[in-house]
Amino acid sequence: MTKVKSYLDQQKGKLTVPLVLLLMCVIFAIMNPRFLSVDNILSVLRQISMLCIMACGVTFVMVSGGLDLSVGSMCSIATVVWALGMTDWGLPQWAAIIITILFGCVLGYMNGALVTFTKMNPMIATLGTATVLEGVGYIICHGGMPIYGLPESAKLLGQGSLGPLPIPIIIMAICLVANWFTLNRTYIGRSFYACGSNEEAARLSGINSGRIKRIAYVGAGFFTAICGVILGSRVNSGQPAAGKEFQMNCLTACIVGGISAGGGEGNTLSVFIGALIVGVIDNGFTIIRVNEYWQQIARGLILIFAVAMDAIQRQRGDKAKRSVKRSK
Repeated sequence: MTKVKSYLDQQKGKLTVPLVLLLMCVIFAIMNPRFLSVDNILSVLRQISMLCIMACGVTFVMVSGGLDLSVGSMCSIATVVWALGMTDWGLPQWAAIIITILFGCVLGYMNGALVTFTKMNPMIATLGTATVLEGVGYIICHGGMPIYGLPESAKLLGQGSLGPLPIPIIIMAICLVANWFTLNRTYIGRSFYACGSNEEAARLSGINSGRIKRIAYVGAGFFTAICGVILGSRVNSGQPAAGKEFQMNCLTACIVGGISAGGGEGNTLSVFIGALIVGVIDNGFTIIRVNEYWQQIARGLILIFAVAMDAIQRQRGDKAKRSVKRSK
């Protein structure tokens, strides 16, 4: 019994978020039994697929101690590049996808270079990048006109299914596995955690923190570009503002799921659960016919609460460390 109590005490912080998710599902299911139908569950998973893919990359940045506020604009311009590849440039879809992903990686590297070489605040650097990308997207699209005229096959990734499973869900699962493998089975993943926990200690142990952070931002660009391709396929066009809504939702999903805003903490399960919470809120409120503006308020309050809890836990952790040092 003592061992069970000790285990529950250790897992208390980790179990809170899944329990909140479970409670939300129970409440929405009671209010509308259709919430737990197979079709609606698949709808939620499809709905969060792009958000979750984007969050896979943002996790690398946040775990390593950074922040990326440009992923929404990056996703939008990725849809534009992808669409241009098949229309104006006459490329087959696979080539347009590769170019879009490479473009995302380049943008991610630019963010990482701004942060590490100039020592700029990540929030300011990536916010500036987001503003530039948004302007470029509107210029390319002549003031915001979507790029249409895509081949019929362009709809496959965003609207197609493989058996009973929508393709976006399958791609999301692959990206989550890639995120897990990187964080848990590679030197780079361990270095992300080291830099986020204590960058100076990581540097003294031989880790090139600047290079590791640039890799993290490249990872964010990689996954965001994949998200952009799926989004473009879903709306069957390239739109300079298509991914704008993902920015805040992605940040909310990461922090609510348990990715620390201060770096050094978080895992793949945190990404998925955080995205699920955002998706369940949107879907559940829609099913019970709650106004969209109240949904926005709910997401904002949840984000504020998650950031506050993260800050409180970090303060407690710092106090505990200082107490241990004094006792020694």
